[in-house]
Amino acid sequence: GDLLGRMLSGNPRRLSAQYLQSTGLHAELAQQVGLDEDTALNSLREVFLTLGSTLGTTAAAQPQPEPAPSKPAARPKPAPAKTTAKTAKKAPPKKRQPPEE
Repeated sequence: GDLLGRMLSGNPRRLSAQYLQSTGLHAELAQQVGLDEDTALNSLREVFLTLGSTLGTTAAAQPQPEPAPSKPAARPKPAPAKTTAKTAKKAPPKKRQPPEE
């Protein structure tokens, strides 16, 4: 969300102390690990800026995925072969029937 976007922006101003205070993350960190809130706030800011810088650099260095290949166009059905004098099959000769008596 917004925090990730601010981290990846690479702009330290977007991760200001005021913004981080508004998230309440520093207070939760301070309570969980026994830090004072100012130290927790500064620590979070440094971590987020470092991660954002690293993630932004990594994302920029990775090649962009190629678009998925589109389906090949359907091949048109071949036209029926034209009959020529050379390719025409001759009908077998008709058998002569003996004259009736």
